[in-house]
Amino acid sequence: MSIEEIYAPTFSDFHGTPIVTWREKHGIRVATNMLDQYKNWMNSKLAKDEPGPAFWETNGPAIVRALRYCGASALVFEYESDRKVCYKWFGRKTEVGPFGPTTKPDWYYVCSVKAEGSCLHGNDTVVTVTLPTDEDVVFRFNRAETLQWFKPKSETP
Repeated sequence: MSIEEIYAPTFSDFHGTPIVTWREKHGIRVATNMLDQYKNWMNSKLAKDEPGPAFWETNGPAIVRALRYCGASALVFEYESDRKVCYKWFGRKTEVGPFGPTTKPDWYYVCSVKAEGSCLHGNDTVVTVTLPTDEDVVFRFNRAETLQWFKPKSETP
């Protein structure tokens, strides 16, 4: 996937759901900010803050954990096809000048991130984050170290 530069996305809240709004070539897009939604749920553990089933099924918690190290501002679903979900993440654009790196307050990069495997099903998960420099960073998580990041299974009576 290609890396995009976007100008002045808006990170806000709509009826308790964090959203991100940005302009693309073909218009304005609005999507749930899965990064903030998951963080809110981790702090509250209330059902109203909980991400949807697709987030859990597509290794969303492992992706959020990897993005903690990348300076992410948002995480959104990007559908590749009817049945395939992928993610994109937003990071503030930085430039290296004569006095070191500086951030550009209104400019962001939109990069891809993908996960393979499934901690939920007893497998290790590998998360590949594409950085704004077009480099891929790989994070490996095993099920034991990420149990607290996943939705607890409901108990059936």
